[in-house]
Amino acid sequence: MRIRVLLVAACCALALGPARADGRNPALDAPDRFNWTLFARINAPAPDGRNRLWETWADNPATFPALPLKTQKPVFPVHAPPRNLELVNQQVIRAGILKRQGIAVSPNGAQEVRCNKAAFDFIVSHDLYYQEGVIAAIKARKPLDFPPDAIELKAAWKPVAQIAPDKRGRYYINRAADGGEYALIGLHLVSKALPNWTWATFEQADNPGRCDVIGCHDAFGDMDADTPPNAQPNRGYPECRHSPELRLLLKRAGLTEPYWAYYCLKGSQVDFADRGGWATRLGNSELEGRFIRTASCMSCHARSAFDAALNSAYKGGFNRDGTGPLGYPDPSTYFAVKPPLDFAQPAPSYRYLPMDFSWSFSRAKKLAAQ
Repeated sequence: MRIRVLLVAACCALALGPARADGRNPALDAPDRFNWTLFARINAPAPDGRNRLWETWADNPATFPALPLKTQKPVFPVHAPPRNLELVNQQVIRAGILKRQGIAVSPNGAQEVRCNKAAFDFIVSHDLYYQEGVIAAIKARKPLDFPPDAIELKAAWKPVAQIAPDKRGRYYINRAADGGEYALIGLHLVSKALPNWTWATFEQADNPGRCDVIGCHDAFGDMDADTPPNAQPNRGYPECRHSPELRLLLKRAGLTEPYWAYYCLKGSQVDFADRGGWATRLGNSELEGRFIRTASCMSCHARSAFDAALNSAYKGGFNRDGTGPLGYPDPSTYFAVKPPLDFAQPAPSYRYLPMDFSWSFSRAKKLAAQ
Protein backbone atom coordinates (compact mmCIF):
# COMPACT_ATOMS: atom_id res chain seq x y z
CA MET A 1 0.00 0.00 0.00
CA ARG A 2 2.82 2.40 0.88
CA ILE A 3 4.50 1.83 -2.49
CA ARG A 4 1.26 2.54 -4.30
CA VAL A 5 0.54 5.76 -2.41
CA LEU A 6 4.05 7.01 -3.11
CA LEU A 7 3.57 6.32 -6.81
CA VAL A 8 0.32 8.28 -6.86
CA ALA A 9 2.01 11.19 -5.11
CA ALA A 10 4.95 11.02 -7.51
CA CYS A 11 2.57 11.05 -10.46
CA CYS A 12 0.99 14.29 -9.33
CA ALA A 13 4.31 15.93 -8.45
CA LEU A 14 5.88 15.07 -11.80
CA ALA A 15 2.81 16.09 -13.75
CA LEU A 16 2.25 19.42 -12.10
CA GLY A 17 5.91 20.26 -11.65
CA PRO A 18 7.50 22.74 -9.26
CA ALA A 19 6.46 26.37 -9.21
CA ARG A 20 8.52 28.48 -11.58
CA ALA A 21 10.72 31.21 -10.18
CA ASP A 22 8.83 33.83 -12.17
CA GLY A 23 5.51 32.66 -10.72
CA ARG A 24 4.07 31.58 -14.09
CA ASN A 25 2.03 28.38 -14.32
CA PRO A 26 2.96 25.85 -17.03
CA ALA A 27 -0.63 24.62 -17.07
CA LEU A 28 -1.64 28.06 -18.33
CA ASP A 29 1.43 28.96 -20.41
CA ALA A 30 1.88 25.62 -22.21
CA PRO A 31 -1.32 23.62 -21.68
CA ASP A 32 -0.68 21.06 -24.43
CA ARG A 33 2.75 20.19 -23.01
CA PHE A 34 1.29 20.13 -19.50
CA ASN A 35 -1.53 17.78 -20.50
CA TRP A 36 0.76 15.40 -22.36
CA THR A 37 3.01 15.29 -19.29
CA LEU A 38 0.02 14.47 -17.13
CA PHE A 39 -1.14 11.84 -19.65
CA ALA A 40 2.27 10.19 -19.55
CA ARG A 41 2.42 10.10 -15.75
CA ILE A 42 -1.02 8.66 -15.15
CA ASN A 43 -0.48 6.00 -17.83
CA ALA A 44 2.66 4.69 -16.14
CA PRO A 45 2.38 0.95 -15.34
CA ALA A 46 0.65 0.32 -12.02
CA PRO A 47 2.37 -1.79 -9.34
CA ASP A 48 0.02 -4.71 -10.08
CA GLY A 49 1.55 -5.10 -13.54
CA ARG A 50 -1.87 -5.40 -15.18
CA ASN A 51 -3.14 -1.85 -15.26
CA ARG A 52 -2.08 1.72 -15.81
CA LEU A 53 -1.83 3.94 -12.74
CA TRP A 54 -5.14 5.71 -13.34
CA GLU A 55 -6.96 2.38 -13.60
CA THR A 56 -6.19 1.74 -9.92
CA TRP A 57 -7.91 4.97 -8.85
CA ALA A 58 -11.39 5.10 -7.34
CA ASP A 59 -14.26 4.97 -9.82
CA ASN A 60 -17.70 6.45 -9.21
CA PRO A 61 -19.13 3.32 -7.51
CA ALA A 62 -16.17 3.30 -5.09
CA THR A 63 -16.46 7.03 -4.37
CA PHE A 64 -20.25 7.18 -4.14
CA PRO A 65 -21.37 3.82 -2.69
CA ALA A 66 -24.83 2.46 -3.46
CA LEU A 67 -25.46 2.05 0.31
CA PRO A 68 -23.35 4.71 2.02
CA LEU A 69 -22.81 4.73 5.78
CA LYS A 70 -21.62 7.60 7.99
CA THR A 71 -19.85 5.10 10.22
CA GLN A 72 -18.03 3.40 7.35
CA LYS A 73 -16.49 5.88 4.98
CA PRO A 74 -15.30 4.78 1.54
CA VAL A 75 -11.65 3.77 1.36
CA PHE A 76 -9.39 4.49 -1.60
CA PRO A 77 -8.81 1.14 -3.32
CA VAL A 78 -5.67 -0.83 -2.60
CA HIS A 79 -6.13 -2.87 -5.76
CA ALA A 80 -7.66 -1.82 -9.07
CA PRO A 81 -11.46 -1.96 -8.69
CA PRO A 82 -13.44 -3.92 -11.31
CA ARG A 83 -14.04 -1.91 -14.46
CA ASN A 84 -17.78 -1.22 -14.41
CA LEU A 85 -18.63 0.36 -17.75
CA GLU A 86 -21.84 2.27 -18.39
CA LEU A 87 -23.48 4.09 -21.26
CA VAL A 88 -21.93 7.49 -21.87
CA ASN A 89 -23.66 9.70 -19.30
CA GLN A 90 -23.95 12.79 -21.52
CA GLN A 91 -25.69 10.71 -24.17
CA VAL A 92 -28.20 9.36 -21.62
CA ILE A 93 -29.06 12.81 -20.23
CA ARG A 94 -29.33 14.37 -23.68
CA ALA A 95 -31.53 11.53 -24.91
CA GLY A 96 -33.93 12.21 -22.01
CA ILE A 97 -34.08 15.92 -22.86
CA LEU A 98 -34.78 15.25 -26.53
CA LYS A 99 -37.33 12.54 -25.73
CA ARG A 100 -39.48 15.13 -23.97
CA GLN A 101 -39.43 17.07 -27.25
CA GLY A 102 -40.55 14.01 -29.21
CA ILE A 103 -37.06 13.31 -30.61
CA ALA A 104 -35.79 9.74 -30.28
CA VAL A 105 -32.03 9.27 -29.77
CA SER A 106 -30.37 6.06 -28.58
CA PRO A 107 -27.49 6.53 -26.12
CA ASN A 108 -24.34 4.61 -27.00
CA GLY A 109 -20.71 4.11 -25.99
CA ALA A 110 -19.10 2.82 -22.80
CA GLN A 111 -17.46 5.01 -20.18
CA GLU A 112 -16.00 5.05 -16.68
CA VAL A 113 -15.14 7.97 -14.38
CA ARG A 114 -12.26 7.90 -11.89
CA CYS A 115 -10.51 10.28 -9.52
CA ASN A 116 -7.10 10.25 -7.85
CA LYS A 117 -6.55 10.05 -4.11
CA ALA A 118 -6.44 13.83 -3.61
CA ALA A 119 -9.89 14.26 -5.16
CA PHE A 120 -11.24 11.15 -3.41
CA ASP A 121 -9.98 12.28 0.01
CA PHE A 122 -11.57 15.71 -0.47
CA ILE A 123 -14.95 14.15 -1.23
CA VAL A 124 -14.83 11.65 1.63
CA SER A 125 -13.35 13.97 4.28
CA HIS A 126 -16.09 16.55 3.61
CA ASP A 127 -18.84 13.89 3.78
CA LEU A 128 -19.76 14.50 0.16
CA TYR A 129 -19.97 10.80 -0.70
CA TYR A 130 -23.61 10.61 0.45
CA GLN A 131 -26.59 12.73 -0.44
CA GLU A 132 -27.26 14.21 3.00
CA GLY A 133 -23.64 15.40 3.18
CA VAL A 134 -23.92 17.10 -0.22
CA ILE A 135 -27.13 18.82 0.90
CA ALA A 136 -25.45 20.02 4.12
CA ALA A 137 -22.62 21.56 2.09
CA ILE A 138 -25.12 23.29 -0.17
CA LYS A 139 -27.01 24.70 2.82
CA ALA A 140 -23.72 26.06 4.20
CA ARG A 141 -23.56 28.26 1.05
CA LYS A 142 -19.80 27.93 0.70
CA PRO A 143 -18.70 26.91 -2.83
CA LEU A 144 -16.62 23.76 -2.98
CA ASP A 145 -12.92 23.96 -3.82
CA PHE A 146 -10.93 20.80 -4.58
CA PRO A 147 -7.20 20.75 -3.68
CA PRO A 148 -4.71 21.72 -6.41
CA ASP A 149 -3.44 18.14 -6.83
CA ALA A 150 -6.91 16.73 -7.59
CA ILE A 151 -7.33 14.88 -10.89
CA GLU A 152 -10.48 13.46 -12.45
CA LEU A 153 -10.89 11.61 -15.73
CA LYS A 154 -13.43 9.94 -17.96
CA ALA A 155 -12.40 7.06 -20.20
CA ALA A 156 -14.26 5.84 -23.28
CA TRP A 157 -13.93 2.20 -24.40
CA LYS A 158 -15.27 -0.09 -27.09
CA PRO A 159 -15.26 -3.89 -27.38
CA VAL A 160 -12.15 -5.26 -29.04
CA ALA A 161 -14.43 -7.44 -31.16
CA GLN A 162 -15.51 -4.29 -33.03
CA ILE A 163 -11.93 -3.62 -34.19
CA ALA A 164 -10.38 -5.33 -37.20
CA PRO A 165 -7.79 -7.90 -36.05
CA ASP A 166 -4.98 -6.20 -37.97
CA LYS A 167 -5.74 -2.88 -36.18
CA ARG A 168 -5.91 -4.11 -32.59
CA GLY A 169 -2.23 -3.50 -31.97
CA ARG A 170 -2.92 0.22 -32.26
CA TYR A 171 -5.03 0.28 -29.07
CA TYR A 172 -4.44 0.01 -25.34
CA ILE A 173 -6.59 -2.99 -24.33
CA ASN A 174 -7.73 -4.23 -20.93
CA ARG A 175 -10.59 -6.24 -19.42
CA ALA A 176 -13.82 -5.07 -17.78
CA ALA A 177 -15.88 -6.60 -14.98
CA ASP A 178 -17.94 -8.54 -17.55
CA GLY A 179 -14.78 -10.40 -18.59
CA GLY A 180 -14.72 -8.85 -22.03
CA GLU A 181 -11.76 -7.12 -23.64
CA TYR A 182 -12.15 -3.41 -24.36
CA ALA A 183 -10.01 -0.90 -26.23
CA LEU A 184 -9.37 2.62 -24.97
CA ILE A 185 -10.69 5.10 -27.55
CA GLY A 186 -10.94 8.37 -25.59
CA LEU A 187 -9.80 10.03 -22.38
CA HIS A 188 -10.98 13.26 -20.78
CA LEU A 189 -8.30 14.45 -18.34
CA VAL A 190 -9.00 17.21 -15.82
CA SER A 191 -6.68 18.61 -13.15
CA LYS A 192 -7.05 21.31 -10.52
CA ALA A 193 -3.69 22.87 -11.46
CA LEU A 194 -5.72 26.02 -12.24
CA PRO A 195 -8.61 27.41 -10.17
CA ASN A 196 -11.08 26.51 -12.94
CA TRP A 197 -9.23 23.24 -13.65
CA THR A 198 -7.29 22.30 -16.78
CA TRP A 199 -9.22 20.39 -19.45
CA ALA A 200 -7.85 18.06 -22.10
CA THR A 201 -9.24 15.29 -24.26
CA PHE A 202 -7.30 12.53 -26.00
CA GLU A 203 -8.51 10.25 -28.78
CA GLN A 204 -7.28 7.11 -30.48
CA ALA A 205 -6.09 8.02 -33.98
CA ASP A 206 -8.56 5.73 -35.78
CA ASN A 207 -11.69 7.31 -34.32
CA PRO A 208 -13.57 8.23 -37.52
CA GLY A 209 -14.82 11.60 -36.23
CA ARG A 210 -11.72 12.55 -34.26
CA CYS A 211 -11.33 16.08 -35.65
CA ASP A 212 -14.86 16.60 -36.96
CA VAL A 213 -16.47 20.06 -36.67
CA ILE A 214 -14.00 21.69 -34.25
CA GLY A 215 -10.72 20.30 -35.58
CA CYS A 216 -7.75 18.99 -33.56
CA HIS A 217 -5.20 21.30 -31.95
CA ASP A 218 -1.92 20.29 -30.29
CA ALA A 219 0.94 22.79 -30.30
CA PHE A 220 3.31 20.45 -28.42
CA GLY A 221 2.75 16.84 -29.37
CA ASP A 222 1.63 16.88 -33.01
CA MET A 223 3.90 17.86 -35.89
CA ASP A 224 0.71 19.12 -37.56
CA ALA A 225 -0.33 21.46 -34.77
CA ASP A 226 -3.77 22.16 -36.25
CA THR A 227 -5.84 19.61 -38.17
CA PRO A 228 -8.95 21.14 -39.79
CA PRO A 229 -12.21 19.19 -39.83
CA ASN A 230 -13.28 17.24 -42.90
CA ALA A 231 -16.17 18.58 -44.96
CA GLN A 232 -18.13 15.38 -44.21
CA PRO A 233 -18.27 13.66 -40.81
CA ASN A 234 -16.82 10.29 -39.83
CA ARG A 235 -14.40 10.05 -42.76
CA GLY A 236 -11.31 9.52 -40.60
CA TYR A 237 -8.07 11.49 -40.33
CA PRO A 238 -4.36 10.88 -40.88
CA GLU A 239 -2.48 9.58 -37.88
CA CYS A 240 -1.22 12.30 -35.57
CA ARG A 241 2.54 12.64 -36.02
CA HIS A 242 4.14 12.76 -32.58
CA SER A 243 6.79 15.42 -32.21
CA PRO A 244 10.34 14.45 -31.12
CA GLU A 245 9.67 16.18 -27.78
CA LEU A 246 6.58 14.07 -27.18
CA ARG A 247 8.28 10.84 -28.20
CA LEU A 248 11.04 11.58 -25.70
CA LEU A 249 8.51 12.44 -22.99
CA LEU A 250 6.63 9.17 -23.48
CA LYS A 251 9.86 7.17 -23.57
CA ARG A 252 11.11 8.69 -20.31
CA ALA A 253 7.74 7.90 -18.71
CA GLY A 254 8.05 4.23 -19.74
CA LEU A 255 5.32 4.34 -22.37
CA THR A 256 7.30 2.39 -24.95
CA GLU A 257 4.54 0.10 -26.26
CA PRO A 258 3.77 0.75 -29.95
CA TYR A 259 0.10 1.55 -29.35
CA TRP A 260 0.87 4.84 -27.57
CA ALA A 261 1.92 6.26 -30.94
CA TYR A 262 -1.75 6.12 -31.96
CA TYR A 263 -3.11 8.34 -29.20
CA CYS A 264 -3.59 12.02 -29.97
CA LEU A 265 -4.32 15.13 -27.95
CA LYS A 266 -7.40 16.64 -29.55
CA GLY A 267 -7.15 19.87 -27.60
CA SER A 268 -6.72 21.69 -24.31
CA GLN A 269 -8.96 24.24 -22.63
CA VAL A 270 -7.98 26.68 -19.88
CA ASP A 271 -10.59 29.43 -20.27
CA PHE A 272 -14.17 29.87 -21.39
CA ALA A 273 -13.19 32.23 -24.21
CA ASP A 274 -10.14 33.50 -26.04
CA ARG A 275 -8.66 36.98 -25.66
CA GLY A 276 -11.17 38.33 -28.11
CA GLY A 277 -14.06 37.01 -26.06
CA TRP A 278 -14.91 34.25 -28.56
CA ALA A 279 -16.07 31.04 -26.87
CA THR A 280 -13.58 28.17 -26.83
CA ARG A 281 -14.72 24.63 -27.61
CA LEU A 282 -13.50 21.21 -26.58
CA GLY A 283 -15.15 17.83 -26.92
CA ASN A 284 -14.39 14.20 -27.66
CA SER A 285 -15.88 12.59 -30.76
CA GLU A 286 -16.67 9.41 -28.81
CA LEU A 287 -18.11 11.14 -25.74
CA GLU A 288 -19.66 14.33 -27.15
CA GLY A 289 -19.86 13.45 -30.82
CA ARG A 290 -23.59 14.05 -31.18
CA PHE A 291 -23.34 17.61 -29.91
CA ILE A 292 -19.70 18.39 -30.71
CA ARG A 293 -20.61 21.66 -32.42
CA THR A 294 -21.60 23.13 -29.04
CA ALA A 295 -19.19 21.16 -26.82
CA SER A 296 -17.23 23.03 -24.17
CA CYS A 297 -15.94 21.03 -21.20
CA MET A 298 -15.54 24.14 -19.06
CA SER A 299 -18.90 25.68 -19.89
CA CYS A 300 -20.77 22.44 -19.27
CA HIS A 301 -19.06 21.65 -15.98
CA ALA A 302 -19.39 25.24 -14.76
CA ARG A 303 -23.12 24.51 -14.64
CA SER A 304 -22.63 21.82 -11.98
CA ALA A 305 -24.53 23.69 -9.28
CA PHE A 306 -27.36 22.47 -7.05
CA ASP A 307 -29.92 23.75 -4.59
CA ALA A 308 -30.80 22.04 -1.31
CA ALA A 309 -33.22 19.74 -3.15
CA LEU A 310 -30.37 18.74 -5.49
CA ASN A 311 -32.00 20.48 -8.44
CA SER A 312 -29.84 22.35 -10.94
CA ALA A 313 -30.70 25.11 -13.37
CA TYR A 314 -29.64 22.88 -16.27
CA LYS A 315 -30.04 19.11 -16.49
CA GLY A 316 -26.56 17.67 -16.91
CA GLY A 317 -25.34 21.05 -18.14
CA PHE A 318 -27.38 20.96 -21.35
CA ASN A 319 -29.55 23.72 -22.73
CA ARG A 320 -33.21 22.89 -22.94
CA ASP A 321 -32.91 22.04 -26.64
CA GLY A 322 -30.19 19.45 -26.01
CA THR A 323 -27.29 21.63 -27.14
CA GLY A 324 -24.30 22.34 -24.94
CA PRO A 325 -23.42 25.73 -23.46
CA LEU A 326 -20.59 27.84 -24.82
CA GLY A 327 -18.63 30.71 -23.30
CA TYR A 328 -18.75 32.17 -19.83
CA PRO A 329 -21.38 30.98 -17.31
CA ASP A 330 -24.70 32.79 -17.12
CA PRO A 331 -25.13 34.16 -13.56
CA SER A 332 -28.60 32.58 -13.52
CA THR A 333 -26.75 29.26 -13.28
CA TYR A 334 -26.10 30.18 -9.65
CA PHE A 335 -28.26 33.14 -8.66
CA ALA A 336 -31.96 33.92 -8.84
CA VAL A 337 -31.40 36.89 -11.16
CA LYS A 338 -32.82 38.20 -14.42
CA PRO A 339 -31.37 40.70 -16.92
CA PRO A 340 -30.46 43.46 -16.95
CA LEU A 341 -27.78 42.66 -14.35
CA ASP A 342 -26.06 45.31 -12.28
CA PHE A 343 -22.60 43.94 -11.53
CA ALA A 344 -21.78 47.09 -9.56
CA GLN A 345 -23.97 45.65 -6.79
CA PRO A 346 -22.82 42.91 -4.38
CA ALA A 347 -23.55 39.39 -5.59
CA PRO A 348 -26.84 37.99 -4.24
CA SER A 349 -26.92 34.78 -2.23
CA TYR A 350 -26.63 31.52 -4.12
CA ARG A 351 -29.72 29.73 -5.33
CA TYR A 352 -27.62 26.94 -6.85
CA LEU A 353 -24.28 26.34 -5.14
CA PRO A 354 -21.27 25.84 -7.48
CA MET A 355 -19.82 22.35 -7.02
CA ASP A 356 -16.36 23.19 -8.40
CA PHE A 357 -17.07 21.93 -11.92
CA SER A 358 -17.93 18.40 -10.79
CA TRP A 359 -21.14 16.70 -11.88
CA SER A 360 -20.13 13.56 -9.96
CA PHE A 361 -21.96 14.74 -6.84
CA SER A 362 -25.20 13.90 -8.57
CA ARG A 363 -24.13 10.24 -8.05
CA ALA A 364 -24.36 10.52 -4.25
CA LYS A 365 -27.00 8.23 -2.67
CA LYS A 366 -29.04 8.60 0.50
CA LEU A 367 -27.56 7.11 3.66
CA ALA A 368 -28.41 3.46 4.16
CA ALA A 369 -30.58 2.53 7.12
CA GLN A 370 -28.66 1.12 10.09
